[in-house]
Amino acid sequence: MASETKPKKPWAERIEEAKIMGGESTLAALYKVAKNPETATHDTTSHLPPLPPRAKGHPTPWLNEADTESHLKPLTESTKWTLEHRLPTEEEQDRIMSECGCSPGEAPKAQTEKLAFLKNTYDFPSIEAADSFLADVKILSDVGEFHHYDSYSMAPLKASGSDFSTASPVSLTFFVQTHSAISEGDKKPGVTIRDVRYAVLLEHLYHSAYPERRLGQ
Repeated sequence: MASETKPKKPWAERIEEAKIMGGESTLAALYKVAKNPETATHDTTSHLPPLPPRAKGHPTPWLNEADTESHLKPLTESTKWTLEHRLPTEEEQDRIMSECGCSPGEAPKAQTEKLAFLKNTYDFPSIEAADSFLADVKILSDVGEFHHYDSYSMAPLKASGSDFSTASPVSLTFFVQTHSAISEGDKKPGVTIRDVRYAVLLEHLYHSAYPERRLGQ
């Protein structure tokens, strides 16, 4: 007799059960403050723009002028997130091809022009602290948003020298982009409301959920 598949729990229940910060907080608490940043108890997050609404439909369109003014501009003006244009790395190119959600005949061509990414760098007092943050980012990505960063890099802070040490400060640089985006009817990777929303949540995760694990805290 075939085993029965358990029904998937509602999203609200899943984020309530999803623990972050080593079990000290939940995704639900993170979403609550991100939706209403003025209620934050941390000065570093109370000024952030509220969490944008979820994207509807698939594929997700590039940001339009209204989205840029309402959501992207407040983010870049109140944080260190920036909009950059660059060629995707070979690894990113492979991921774009495999994760676009296209049928074989619709797979995007290799990119020969620069693409838009959201970028930010966060500093941590140690590799362990950075790894803990990455673990929570994975939970946010898999359970909360069903959306992931495009790539990241870890590097020792300049002030600490060029060599990695588990006890030395490091930085994490994130690049965020939607692979399955659409622009003027064509599937093409770009920045969408999903990316702005993701960036806002990362900002709250870093500043409010990780105050004691940031550099200098």
